[in-house]
Amino acid sequence: MLSRCRIWVQKVLDGFLYLRTWGLDVIVWLAIRLTAYELTFSQVKEKKKASNRVHVDLNLDSAGDVEGLLSHAKAQVDRAVARRAIVTDKCKTLFTFNTALLALIAIFQGKITELQFWESAVFYAAVVTFVVALLVLWTYFDVSGEIILPLEQRLVPLSKDDLKKSLVNSNLESAADIENRTDYLVDLYKTSRFFLMSGFVLLFIVFSHNYFVQARTRKPEPDFMPYVSMSHASPKSRSRQTADQITGAEIDSAEQAPAERRKE
Repeated sequence: MLSRCRIWVQKVLDGFLYLRTWGLDVIVWLAIRLTAYELTFSQVKEKKKASNRVHVDLNLDSAGDVEGLLSHAKAQVDRAVARRAIVTDKCKTLFTFNTALLALIAIFQGKITELQFWESAVFYAAVVTFVVALLVLWTYFDVSGEIILPLEQRLVPLSKDDLKKSLVNSNLESAADIENRTDYLVDLYKTSRFFLMSGFVLLFIVFSHNYFVQARTRKPEPDFMPYVSMSHASPKSRSRQTADQITGAEIDSAEQAPAERRKE
């Protein structure tokens, strides 16, 4: 009974995982297509552009300098890894900026009530673009591992030269796989940057319009209280003006009293 329940729970969790992964792949694919990048849905699911660089094993039977070819193949892998590191740093910076911007929007969301209807709609569209940019970048870190160079049993009986020839092709295959995944990640970075900048432009439009409208409708405060005739003033205004006059007279008498004492 317990094992059946465990199997049922595992199936439910697997279904949720498949649904989440599929939904996220659909969002990423639509975002990439809206940015006008040519990617198929299968490439998004595989998380690499396998058609960019297709590896074909080299025929090294007549190779003159196998050691030099092996060094060149290792350099290809090193360059691919270095390129991946640069793209990863750029994505980390963009991810940090996006999350900080969403946090600021959450702090100042109370000001939305002061916006007009179309301004609120544009503001909501900007928030959606920020969320899409965050989801696209989130999938960057879901990319599976690369092809590694395992020590297989078929490599053990090979001679020294044959082993180097096999490692040349293995390194070239690994470099091609890394570059294909990096090309896909570059498209993710460009897509996320496009949506982030689009949302920023929408926010700039909303706040600029709101700022200029408030500046135009804001009335300057008067520097003095206008005089109101006692005959045309209301009883409350009369009493307030009379109290102000009494207070002013008291202040004037208090200022004149020390001067009179000095004259005496």
